[in-house]
Amino acid sequence: MGVRIPSWVSSLTNLVHFGLNKNRRLQHLPLLNQLPFLKFVTLVEMEALEYIWIDEESVSNVLGASSSSSSSSKTSFFPSLSSLEIRYCLKVKGWWRNLDDDDNEPRHLLLPSLSELVIEKCPNLTYMPAFPYLKERLELSGCSWKVLEQTMKMKMGAATTPTYFPLSQLQKLQLDQISNFDSLPEEGLRNLISLQELYIQSCDGLVSLPWIGILTSLQTLKIMRCPNLTSLPQEIRNLTSLKELYISGSPNLTSIPQEIRNLTFLKELYISGCPNLTTLPQEIRNLPLIELTISGCPLLGQRCKRQIGEDWPFIAHVPFVFVDG
Repeated sequence: MGVRIPSWVSSLTNLVHFGLNKNRRLQHLPLLNQLPFLKFVTLVEMEALEYIWIDEESVSNVLGASSSSSSSSKTSFFPSLSSLEIRYCLKVKGWWRNLDDDDNEPRHLLLPSLSELVIEKCPNLTYMPAFPYLKERLELSGCSWKVLEQTMKMKMGAATTPTYFPLSQLQKLQLDQISNFDSLPEEGLRNLISLQELYIQSCDGLVSLPWIGILTSLQTLKIMRCPNLTSLPQEIRNLTSLKELYISGSPNLTSIPQEIRNLTFLKELYISGCPNLTTLPQEIRNLPLIELTISGCPLLGQRCKRQIGEDWPFIAHVPFVFVDG
């Protein structure tokens, strides 16, 4: 028997944008799945929200379809949803309740049209349906990387081409205050073959970036306020499309690898708040830099003083050089 749709929902079947802001009582959002043209959902400061979708009969139907599917097939829902933002929903746990039983875990559900996903300050959110075709941007802030788990574990069939590996179309990724960053699976990161912008900030678990060389389409790399970062890997040499490199607030960073010489498209280099960084590699003299900024790095700043610093000959060709102190 199908789900009975209330008359007020029927009148909204053409709804495209759904948003709720600062609601203190609502614990779940029933029947959103009955809006076939819904493209944009924004949830902000929903203080009591625990589950996004809790229409139990619909959940049962979808879970039943999912569990009866083969391992290579997927069940789509919210077919038109392209943008989802969930911000400051401190109690939200997932899309529906009763996921403790592995038999009921909807392993094959996916959001087929989702292109933009922002999750901010949702520390208890650990489950998201898969979103393998995400293209424009993914921003995770103050939450667990486990919201990526279902997507990263997807196997999309033997006939799948590399273009359709999960997240292989994603262009922009921002990771901020990810508490368990050190356990982020490298296997899933290998799929980010189209990624052009990567922002990592305030991730104490970041010590190194051994997987960074995988991201060969990367054009912008910004690492900010990651105090335990100790080095950049030699694999940075693979980022031959990189145009902007920004490193700030990494007091334990001691060196930049000489493999930076391979970054033949690098235009901007910004280094700030790295007091233990003492020198630049000589190979930097061969880069087509237009702008170089060194701030809050007293030892390096001394070596890069205009005309008199020991490293000045390596950077004298750069049109715009800014060194504090």
